[in-house]
Amino acid sequence: MKNKKLFAILTLVCFMFTLMPVAAFAAAADAQVEIQEDGVWVEEGVVKADTAFNVRVVDGTTGAAYVYYAVDEDGEGVAIADTASLKIKAEGEYKVNAIEVPAANATEVGKVLASLDTVAEKVATLVAWADSEDLIVGGYAEVSVDAEKQSYTLTATGANLSGDVLTIKANNGFNKDGIVVVKLVDKDGKAVKNAELTVSKAGYVEVTSETLTTDRKGEVELTITSGYANDGNKVIVKYEKAKVELTVNAYTNAATDVAVNAEPKAPVNIKSTMYNTGVQFKFVDANGIACPPAAYNIEVVDQPANAKLEGKDFKLATTDAKGKALAKGVYALKANKTLVKEGTYTVKVSLENGSTATAKFTANEMGDVVAIMFNPQDTPKTVAYGAEIDLSGLVLNRDAYGVTESSSATLSVSGLAVDTFDGANLVVKNDDDFIGATITVLAKDGDFVATTELTVVDKAATIAYADTTAEVGVSKTLVGTVVDASNSASTVDLTGATVSAIVIDKASETAIAVANAQPNNGKINLTFLANEAGVYKVQTIVEFANKSYISAITEITVGGGLNTFKDVVVVSLGADKMIVNNDVVALDVAPFIENNRTMMQFNVLYVFGIDVEWVAETQSIVAEGNGLKVVMQLGSKVATVNGAEVALDVAPYTVNGRTVVPVGFITGLLDITPTFTYNADGTIADILFTK
Repeated sequence: MKNKKLFAILTLVCFMFTLMPVAAFAAAADAQVEIQEDGVWVEEGVVKADTAFNVRVVDGTTGAAYVYYAVDEDGEGVAIADTASLKIKAEGEYKVNAIEVPAANATEVGKVLASLDTVAEKVATLVAWADSEDLIVGGYAEVSVDAEKQSYTLTATGANLSGDVLTIKANNGFNKDGIVVVKLVDKDGKAVKNAELTVSKAGYVEVTSETLTTDRKGEVELTITSGYANDGNKVIVKYEKAKVELTVNAYTNAATDVAVNAEPKAPVNIKSTMYNTGVQFKFVDANGIACPPAAYNIEVVDQPANAKLEGKDFKLATTDAKGKALAKGVYALKANKTLVKEGTYTVKVSLENGSTATAKFTANEMGDVVAIMFNPQDTPKTVAYGAEIDLSGLVLNRDAYGVTESSSATLSVSGLAVDTFDGANLVVKNDDDFIGATITVLAKDGDFVATTELTVVDKAATIAYADTTAEVGVSKTLVGTVVDASNSASTVDLTGATVSAIVIDKASETAIAVANAQPNNGKINLTFLANEAGVYKVQTIVEFANKSYISAITEITVGGGLNTFKDVVVVSLGADKMIVNNDVVALDVAPFIENNRTMMQFNVLYVFGIDVEWVAETQSIVAEGNGLKVVMQLGSKVATVNGAEVALDVAPYTVNGRTVVPVGFITGLLDITPTFTYNADGTIADILFTK
């Protein structure tokens, strides 16, 4: 026998021999196993995974009983049955064999099939016995199992994985934060081994491999790393129709500061504090970039008498009370158990470096209900035609002090645009004639009533820019709007959306162009800069909070201008890589903000033809170019420009062995033009230097 696993359990087989008397006959020499495919008996056929198919023996011994079994290419038993029906769960190539069972042995064979746990054990035991007695039918059937009707599920787990969001430390090579275990199971929850998974990625992330094979547990270990800090990278693992999609956010440093991000204005329900206290803390690193804390401590500073809570009774979570992911670096304060004492609680969060933040919340029992209301945070204002939306769980009971709890209110809807409504799920008519129509949602709980209105809007289709022209050497911000199929402005909400842009076609092979996109008050700001006249194509991609996407390719026409440049450098705050023309260059120190001044490593100016020299004797740096000679000394706020003293806002100093200086001072002196792009919250996103 080819299967080595069969020999591993021969001791068990020997025991089974004692149950079975020697056979009185051998299997018929010319017997053949056949399977039924689409109603036809064949020796080679295709069946569906996990679907029973008929088997039989032809030219066998008259009146003989048979046990059928299937083995894979490794000879391992994968299915067995003592009826004329067999079922194979996983796709692949198999051989279906039959054992002729003498009547005297039928009872003992039945005991084997009932007593052993796994298919492999049953097959191995019976085959070993039948082989020794020459009872295995000579002609087997070859079966291809098609997995078309099989369904699989992929899941991912990891120490730093919250839902489908993975947070890793950038530029740290191999680290445990980026290790994710992906598991593949079939529809019965059984592990699928030796399955080849495909891995794809988008953004500034790297993965172990683009193909991974599951082990005997159905698992693979995937390592994800990133070269620099940014959010919204994607890693997608697939197997047939199963998919797990991870959003990868990378940060540069551990948090150095913590602050209160939100405090509840009204008392929270004491019974719901284990889900949310209403308090949020935000963590940032030394550059002001939001990031997770490496370690923190929670302390209860003040609480109602006899409450007796400790810091361990609270935790910080990356999701809100509804399980929605919070913004990067923002954590909700939740209790590990339901609180029992009403009153005000004061909680302090501390970092190892001494940074602290203290917040308060009041927890009360729910009083008499005075009104019901639609939850303003979760209730939509618009809905696209043809959409399906779950309206359940939106209504809250409210007492006189503003404490809320879930309501058991019944819902009804009215409006011409309503297709169906089952009390929870609303289906809007799939007809653009109803664009602009209003659907009224009525909630009723006893004598309390609340209403809200949904406006039917067109489906978001693309992004339109009001102006698509620019001038050579001039950074221009183009304003875009998410529009529907008729090119009318859509009321789609960009809150929580991720917006990105990439130059996909340039005026010439040597042209230099950069694009950066950010959401801004419901619109999109696209900052574009190019050094040659001509037509450029920029793709803008919007990923909404619900994981849906839209994208648009926009042609931008750049006209001739006086402000030409030969080089462009793009740096991002917190990123340890920069773009030099069309190349990516590593930075030793990521740009950061200090005293409202942007600081970056000084020696990057070499890309503009500026000579940079370090003079160890005087602890000075010297830059020469464009007819200027600038000398700066570490720790001194006085520099010399062509021999004349000039005051600096921030003195140069070293970080990771590199001298960092104020960007504005040095670029102004050397005639390098900085252009800033901004995030939606007004903070600097990128800086473009042109010369």
